[in-house]
Amino acid sequence: MPIIVGIVVLIRLLNYYFQESKDDIEPKYVCNGKIKNVNLITNAYKTLDIDFEESIHTELVLNAYCKQLQFAEEDKMLGVESTRNFKDIEAAKEYLLDYLVYAGNLN
Repeated sequence: MPIIVGIVVLIRLLNYYFQESKDDIEPKYVCNGKIKNVNLITNAYKTLDIDFEESIHTELVLNAYCKQLQFAEEDKMLGVESTRNFKDIEAAKEYLLDYLVYAGNLN
């Protein structure tokens, strides 16, 4: 009888532990070695400052990429610490261009 009670208690403790841990875990995404709390496509849109409601196409991505590169270069020339990182801008461009190819192949 004590063994059954011990097993029931163990099962309830494990169930409680796994229920708590599922609620506390937020998905994490890694982009260029930095942990992000937003998914990769959202991060790419934010990095390139593209509106989510716009229809995305190659020209839009490349124009946004060039604009962000210019902002980053201006910040560098002025000596201002920039929130824009060249690697992040490049990664966002490549991710969105790959996403466009993927979405095109789905059709």
